[in-house]
Amino acid sequence: MLDLTSALYLGFRHPAGLLTGWESLTTGVPAALAEAPVVGTVASSLAQLQGCADGVLAPSTLHLMWDLLGGLAGDGRALILDAGAYAIAQWAADYARAKGATVHTAPHFEPDALARMLRQLGPRAQQAVVVLDGYCTGCGRVLPLDPYQQIARSYGALLVIDDTQALGVLGHTPDAAAPYGRGGGGILQRSSLDARAGVVLITSLAKAFGVPVASLSGERQVVQAFRQQSETRVHCSPPAIASVLAAKAALAVNTTQGDELRARLATNVTTFRTAMRSAGVPLQTPTLFPVQSTPVMDAGQASHVHAYLAAHDIHVVRQRSRCGDGVQLTFLISTSHRPAALVRAARRVGTAHRLFTRGMKPAGSHL
Repeated sequence: MLDLTSALYLGFRHPAGLLTGWESLTTGVPAALAEAPVVGTVASSLAQLQGCADGVLAPSTLHLMWDLLGGLAGDGRALILDAGAYAIAQWAADYARAKGATVHTAPHFEPDALARMLRQLGPRAQQAVVVLDGYCTGCGRVLPLDPYQQIARSYGALLVIDDTQALGVLGHTPDAAAPYGRGGGGILQRSSLDARAGVVLITSLAKAFGVPVASLSGERQVVQAFRQQSETRVHCSPPAIASVLAAKAALAVNTTQGDELRARLATNVTTFRTAMRSAGVPLQTPTLFPVQSTPVMDAGQASHVHAYLAAHDIHVVRQRSRCGDGVQLTFLISTSHRPAALVRAARRVGTAHRLFTRGMKPAGSHL
């Protein structure tokens, strides 16, 4: 059986025998009252990796988005949501709207369109909040961060970036030897500007680092204000200590072996893309990111291909495109996959493609 549905890109599993140093899962005390010292240590280490001054942990990005956008919603503040933003940001935006924010939708990854929207807001642009993803798995594009930062700063707006996909994969100074970049710190490490100013990162560690815990990172005063105003830190349980220790272990491995793991991941993705090309199967994803998708296709075609692959013990994701109309098949690659298995899977996808699809062509590339 070949599982191409897991987002554990770097292969972190955190088996129980390796997670030592904790006596209970939780303290029974809200995070607003007290936190174990390791929580602050991990939040600080992660913020440093991302290029931020400070950070705070939570059980999930939903807790953080809900709190942050809800807390910024007063006085009819303008909230601009990128059209391709992940569902959790959309849920939090609905909550912010209920608390008084005016919510606008901006075209996906189009900085010029954001500039026009901020200009139309007039003085209200100075307190606007812009929410988007650091990497879009739908169209396979990295957020063009520099122009977004320049525009947001010129109007005094705040950028809130969900960097869940990029954390642990993307980093600084990418080149042929390290196509993802180095360090695994995520989208801010790719900025040529002072990355911390006017940016808040909300990130889950549940993908590349394999830990169900999330962080909010940014400038020190922003993080401190969040700690003081957060409602979920009062009313919800804090992250489980076992999860925090797993995050600490993942960050330690990332420091010593992360670039080696990312090189292996890039090799696996390259192997899969080459095999898919040889099998005559187009891919919409224009980069080596470990989420590889076909172009959109008819829902019936997608169902037939998906069922055919499942019948041959190859499990892939069938989903509606986040950036277009139609259904895609998505293949999630990790360091745990054997290259030979990826080649065999691609050949099987090729057979299914010939049997069940007609006229499926790759969409335009976005590098």
